[in-house]
Amino acid sequence: LNKDIARELLSMGANTPAYFHMRNMIVIKMREWLEQQRPQLEPIKREATVHFLSNALQGMLTWWLTNDCPFPAEEASLHFNQLAIRGLDGLLKPEPVGTEQP
Repeated sequence: LNKDIARELLSMGANTPAYFHMRNMIVIKMREWLEQQRPQLEPIKREATVHFLSNALQGMLTWWLTNDCPFPAEEASLHFNQLAIRGLDGLLKPEPVGTEQP
């Protein structure tokens, strides 16, 4: 996606059809990726995780574009994947007894 086009889409706000379409594309791709990464997740947790990661990716893309792409797209992608996979590892490992959060 052209950086100028993506920057414009992100600056339009959430109430536009173009922004909504882009958000849906991110959710669809994130769902496909997560099903490959963590097929054992139960469906409701998978869907919640898809939306969490989609929002995180959209936030990172917005930051990256509004800061004039401070590093290459490949590096941004790798960084996001590292953050996402580390978070998913925590999701699948049960917490020791007595450390559960309310």
